[in-house]
Amino acid sequence: MIAPSRTGQRGYIQSTARLYLHIGTHTTGTTAVQRFFAANRDKLREAGVLYPEAGCPEGRPGLAHGQHLLPHAITRPSPNNAGAWDALHKELADSTAPTTFISSEEFDVLRDEGQFAELAHHLDGIPVTVIVYLRRQDEFLHSYYCTDVLWHRETRPFHAYRHTLKTNPNYRTLLSGWECAFGRQALRVRVYEEERLRNRDIVTDICREIGVEPGVRFFRPSGQREVNRAYPRNVIKCFLWARKSGMRDEDLESLRSLFALIYHDKRAEPDFLSPDERAALLREFATSNAEVARAYLGRSELFIPEIIASTDEWNLRYRRPLADLRASIDDAVESYRPEYGLLVSRVHEAVESSVPPDAKVLVVSRGDPELLAFKGPRGAHFPCDRHGSYAGYYPKDSEAAIAHVAELREQGATHLVLPRTAFWWLDYYEGLRKHLDSAHLRIRSDKDVIVYDLTSSRQAPEVDSTHRGTTANGGGAQSGIPLRGHGGR
Repeated sequence: MIAPSRTGQRGYIQSTARLYLHIGTHTTGTTAVQRFFAANRDKLREAGVLYPEAGCPEGRPGLAHGQHLLPHAITRPSPNNAGAWDALHKELADSTAPTTFISSEEFDVLRDEGQFAELAHHLDGIPVTVIVYLRRQDEFLHSYYCTDVLWHRETRPFHAYRHTLKTNPNYRTLLSGWECAFGRQALRVRVYEEERLRNRDIVTDICREIGVEPGVRFFRPSGQREVNRAYPRNVIKCFLWARKSGMRDEDLESLRSLFALIYHDKRAEPDFLSPDERAALLREFATSNAEVARAYLGRSELFIPEIIASTDEWNLRYRRPLADLRASIDDAVESYRPEYGLLVSRVHEAVESSVPPDAKVLVVSRGDPELLAFKGPRGAHFPCDRHGSYAGYYPKDSEAAIAHVAELREQGATHLVLPRTAFWWLDYYEGLRKHLDSAHLRIRSDKDVIVYDLTSSRQAPEVDSTHRGTTANGGGAQSGIPLRGHGGR
């Protein structure tokens, strides 16, 4: 147990350990950070870093990795978060780790003096370093709006939405409350720009901020559903139309999957606003950004100067009849088929070089027969019906997915394949990922495809620093699954 320095006002033991408080902001890679730390909680503890379980919402996919209940207990108290801070104090008192790391972008919505005073009271006696990442305002607002439209049922026009945003895009004002609560010396301001992140990566950057080297010993979650991915204006507008028209949730999910496939390797420009509107927005924050840059970074410019696309180019894309629909179709025609065709070829190569020619292979897909056209191995879609055809729906949860894998193993399936377009399964169905990695061997794992051997029962070595695979108690395959067969082409 860490030696206490003193007893706080509420009677809990205070620690002399350093606590790093990562407060976001929103849309600056916080989800990737939280998933990394949650996935490596035990290894981090061995390295002297406590990533608390207290404050993490249970049973909330996408939210369970960060300590969001801690800021919620201050900004919107409820029975669900009433004991979050007490649980944290107990976990801190029981820990021997010299460093504690807490992460929640919900801290960036603290506004008034009373909220900051309550936070300071909860952390009284603990040396605190506040880590905050700032993103250029046009990108920040575009990404925030995109996330809320695609995932959080937002339907208001952009300008109405912008002026009710929880996070203050005036960063001088945002930081002033934290400075008053903890002092300027306690704030570490980082800029969320790829060129300024260590290794051009947010996880590496923040690990090094707290003295951790994120090397090969740590598991790097992959295949994360891109909840906070930013898309171009046409995608946001199409999704707004779909929501307002009453599209069903399952159809909206299909639409999200389609857009994710089309834009998976494209950097979205923050083009919801016209170039003139973007320039005006950046001028609005120019003075406060310069003040932050001088005060916290010792330079004159907070962000790398942006070269904004021409108005003529923007008008050509977005000022024509049915512009948003046409832009989406144009982007799909341009990138979907060549990229997807290349991915299909890589899946074929991976499977045909990794599994026996008589293997019976399940491919996570939405029913594309091209994915199953292997030379030798026979394939079925996953999830599938009794004929091996695409089932037409996703499993409702990890338990259902695991049960379906077990059912198909009993019928003779020997391997499970996830193309890149299905990597999000390993995040959304977290229980399935844990089951596969504990029970079966990953015999192939790269940026395009992951292959599990469902017949394996040996302990697996780590495949690489990005994907790990372990096995235990796998069973032998039986024959009889009605898989769709493909001989040579």
